[in-house]
Amino acid sequence: MTVTQEAVGTKLYTIDKAHSEVGFQVRHLLTKVRGRFSDFAGTIQLDEQHPENSSVSLTIDASSVDTDTIDRDQHLRSADFFAVDTHPTLTFRSSRVVRKSADTYDVLAYASAWISSGWTVLVCARRACQGARRLPSASP
Repeated sequence: MTVTQEAVGTKLYTIDKAHSEVGFQVRHLLTKVRGRFSDFAGTIQLDEQHPENSSVSLTIDASSVDTDTIDRDQHLRSADFFAVDTHPTLTFRSSRVVRKSADTYDVLAYASAWISSGWTVLVCARRACQGARRLPSASP
């Protein structure tokens, strides 16, 4: 992640795709199907003193879905699911961030994603914060 100082106690992180992943898991019949999106961009604005003032923003290219099964991926891109021809982008915008422990946060967010019959609007993600590091290749 690239770090930019925004205000006292607040930092803006740009998500580094080389060291990040946007993944999902859904139940299908008796199994769990895992997948990922390979093309995404986003930021995290972190207020360490007041995490409730923090925010997450993520934009995902829906056509980059990958479940390691070509036929399934093509079906997910179709009008039956993501309809990538007419709705190419998924967006994730946090509405609330709650610190659950020293390194774990719940992020309640609104997600805009066209999934066959309409828009989904609510996502809750629990993430462990691994911290931020300046990469050797990052400029100061």
